[in-house]
Amino acid sequence: MLLSFFLLTLLLGCENDNRANYESLNTSNSSINSSTSIKESSKFKTQFPNTEFSNIITLDSVNKDGTLRAQTNTDFGELIVVANGKEEVGHLNAPSVAGLEGDLTFQGNYTVINIIDGKKHEVMQLKELTFIQQSDRVVNFDKVSFNDADVYFLTPQYTSGHGLNAYAIAVNKSNGEAISLKFIKNDTTTDTLNYANDQLPVNENDFLKVAPGISAGTSEENADITFYKLDLTNKYFIAE
Repeated sequence: MLLSFFLLTLLLGCENDNRANYESLNTSNSSINSSTSIKESSKFKTQFPNTEFSNIITLDSVNKDGTLRAQTNTDFGELIVVANGKEEVGHLNAPSVAGLEGDLTFQGNYTVINIIDGKKHEVMQLKELTFIQQSDRVVNFDKVSFNDADVYFLTPQYTSGHGLNAYAIAVNKSNGEAISLKFIKNDTTTDTLNYANDQLPVNENDFLKVAPGISAGTSEENADITFYKLDLTNKYFIAE
């Protein structure tokens, strides 16, 4: 009887020790998993949490400072757009008017640079800009020629539910100097030109002919085709 009692006590003690060891191990593993989860979830933290598309972008990686995002040849050299600091690479995590689920996104602060004879000249800064594209290829500029300048349009998104927005850079045909242009319409000045997804702006009789993007709520006046006159001296296109 005494021997049986001793064996029972020994077994209970071992069971308690094993349970304690198991609970300790679980606690340790739980701590490790929690730490790993926090590390993984905070691996990439966006610098741009309040952009127009932030709620539908999943961040995947970060490119280094100076990454080339857009480029085109001019008669005098090149126009390029490079990241001014780190560039965030992600994808759309849901379909929307901005694109298809899985489309690539590139976010950063960018510099537009005009290169003439190997020398770089800063044209403009583009802050907290989001490119949405269907591949990681370098984005091209669209060119429209006028009597005094070639105008290059940079369109960061390839589609939209309310038309595309483009930045314009004019390259003077006489000396290759590049300047950024603004747009004036109905006493309103904007940094970008809005145009219909399927209709690039064109030169018609030395005016820029633009079919604006149409969406719900667009007024009849704003839905009409608009003609802009280029004013290189004052650095703008003005609607006629």
